[in-house]
Amino acid sequence: MKNKKNLFLVIGGISLILLITIVFILLFILRKEKPIEITNLNKMTKLSSPNFSKAADLVKQNTVKIINTVDGKQIVGTGFFHESGFLITNSHIVDIKGSITVEFFDGTIEEAKLFSNDIQSDIAILKVNNEKALAVNFGDTLALNVTDEVLALGYAYNFDGELSVTKGILSARRSAGGIEFLQLDISLNNGNSGGPLINASGELVGINTYASTNSTIGMSMSSENLETIINKLITEPKVNYISEERPQNVLSVVLKEIGYETDDLYNEKQFMKKHPVIEKEKNEEQTTPEQNTENNSSSGKGANIDTSKPYSTDAYLSKLEISNYSINFVKTNIRYTITLKNNESSLNLNIQTSDPNATYTVSGNSNFQIGENIITINVTSPGKAAIRDYEIKVIKLPTRVEGATGISVSNHTQYSNYLNTNCFNLHIEFVDRDNIHLMQGVTLDVFNKVIVEVYSGWSENNSGVDSSGKQIRLLKTYTFNPNQIHNNAVEIPLSDIRALLNDDDYNDGVYQKSDLTFKIQVYTKEQGVFSYRSRETILK
Repeated sequence: MKNKKNLFLVIGGISLILLITIVFILLFILRKEKPIEITNLNKMTKLSSPNFSKAADLVKQNTVKIINTVDGKQIVGTGFFHESGFLITNSHIVDIKGSITVEFFDGTIEEAKLFSNDIQSDIAILKVNNEKALAVNFGDTLALNVTDEVLALGYAYNFDGELSVTKGILSARRSAGGIEFLQLDISLNNGNSGGPLINASGELVGINTYASTNSTIGMSMSSENLETIINKLITEPKVNYISEERPQNVLSVVLKEIGYETDDLYNEKQFMKKHPVIEKEKNEEQTTPEQNTENNSSSGKGANIDTSKPYSTDAYLSKLEISNYSINFVKTNIRYTITLKNNESSLNLNIQTSDPNATYTVSGNSNFQIGENIITINVTSPGKAAIRDYEIKVIKLPTRVEGATGISVSNHTQYSNYLNTNCFNLHIEFVDRDNIHLMQGVTLDVFNKVIVEVYSGWSENNSGVDSSGKQIRLLKTYTFNPNQIHNNAVEIPLSDIRALLNDDDYNDGVYQKSDLTFKIQVYTKEQGVFSYRSRETILK
């Protein structure tokens, strides 16, 4: 009996221990933070044509104010949404640990969490539980030229109500650590950081990152570098908070190079006094100083810097010349197009780098094929601080159309960009013996000249008189040289023909139609002459 009693006590004790263990496990599960859910966002509707006013109205409704409250003080910035569903802003807005809230255009406020950030490139992505905005469309920064106009949107000085929109120009391009910054003459102020820089189509061309104390210098990271960094922050999330002093980042290097330095880049010393050391989140793995350097390195192209060598951020060319060709070289323009004159198999390039210690390699400059060929010039600055690719598109045109036995001409009246008038457009295509059109839509360098004779009247059997018995008479002969042939088409002003017609050239009836005969002769470089006759009708 005693043994049974002891057995019951043991079983009861074990059961109690199991019950307590289960309770603790349940409490742990309930207290454990739910994983962040990512929801893709729809993008803003693209504008049908560039318009700064419409672009500003579109983007500002989807731009938000970000407030990081640290011990009762606010760090205010701006942000916009990526198609992944994440909110994008500058790291310096949120990498001092505090409580983050987001205010949408309609005034509603939501809490946000820092998901991942990179201190060196100064980019952070946040997760908001209720996204009440559309994602931006990324534009092409390389399409911008110095002096082109852009708009900057942001919550300057934490003003209440609607955000500010400022307009200015691209003043220069700067780079450091493989990241390109756009220098602007736009007046950026505290609160603009993290806001979108857009073109007239409402596309994002940069993220506004810095403004000097007198607002004479504005810096925005290019959209191409930004997108690369965002993708890395999403796939390799890491939360980094700063210590008592903000480390030098790529923007610091850019500012130093243009002679502008400050010991309090983002006006943060007021926060540092109360936060000499800010601990990393408990669930963040500990890293060595070497690892931290790697974690905070730039995610942009060519961001790996060889610190054992002196390095430069200048990976531009100072000279790019092509013998016998004019390309109007500008060092920030990295794409050029030429059409071969003499069917060369390679080009004679004269290349110099802005930094005499930079190196370059050339690929694709041989054995050009008919169509488009790409020459790539890869420039690497010393220490691999920056890498840049220049491209020369080389178009090689055929001088012979294989298998052509004739031509086909399609006639229609259109508005001509070349003649600025209504005109007949005669589009010429070569055909083979089975009337199959050869190389449609390709500009062919096969013409020596094109002669078009225009007659009043039309005869089905080419008898010299029309169906009413009237004599078909020559109105005018046009000769076109290769420079006047655009996209395989020649154009004749309608006003020319009308001025040469008389009343007898029009048929009786309501529409007063006049039939015309076009005789086209195409003189090619290698295959002789092709002839064609077609009919067109015009109204009085």
